[in-house]
Amino acid sequence: MRGHRDDAYLSLRRLQLDDSRRRQLAAARRSAAYQGELRRVKTAEAQGVAPAASSPIEHQCQALWAETQRVMHQPRR
Repeated sequence: MRGHRDDAYLSLRRLQLDDSRRRQLAAARRSAAYQGELRRVKTAEAQGVAPAASSPIEHQCQALWAETQRVMHQPRR
């Protein structure tokens, strides 16, 4: 999906990418809020800090993955 983030983002909302939407997204990326969040994420990535699982769905996904790993590594009978 590299190079297609705008298409993917807009397709979630069933919108087509045209020139006016490209300009809106470019303006949003130049905003101070976007730039600040981008710096925060890059700093966290550089420090190797992973966000904690905070949602119930995230907890369920982690539990399911752990169970899958446990079952896959059991000897077969």
